[in-house]
Formats: sequence, C-alpha cells, structure tokens
Amino acid sequence: MSTERTEQLIRVGLMDEAERFLKTNLGRHLVDRAEAERDAAMAELKEADAENPKYIRELQNRIYRAESFQFWLAELITEGRNALHEMQENAQQ
Repeated sequence: MSTERTEQLIRVGLMDEAERFLKTNLGRHLVDRAEAERDAAMAELKEADAENPKYIRELQNRIYRAESFQFWLAELITEGRNALHEMQENAQQ
C-alpha cells in the first residue's frame, strides 16, 4: 500500500471518528460549551474598555480557543471527505 493511500485512509478514519464524536453526548456538550464560551467572550468584548488592552487580549484568546476547537473538528471532517473523494476518483481510473 502506498504512503499516499495510507495517509488517505488515516484521514478518512479520523473523519469517521470526528463525526461519531460529534454525535455523542460528550461531543455535543463540548461543542455547546465552546459556543457558549465564544458567545460570552464576544458579548464581554463588545462592552470592554478600549483602554484595557490586557482584558481585550484575554477575551480575544477565549474566543480563539473556543473557535479553534470547532475548527479542528471541522477540518478533520473536511480533510477526510476530500481524501474519500480522491480515493473514489482513483478507484474509477
């Protein structure tokens, strides 16, 4: 088996795991918490004192962290779907 094929299979496997994780109570809970954290930080950022850059950076960091969690899961799923599509195209050739 080629290295490329192995990498594609790994990406498809990770996609499957990420999709299953998002259907679990834990997965849904963590996504909900990330969204709540992001929303709370965004609301605080809207009211933050512009003269307090340390607090603004803290809020931006909270937003980034919450969004990163969801981005990583979405990225795993997208990469897996792309790999699956590539494998299907290669099988047709």
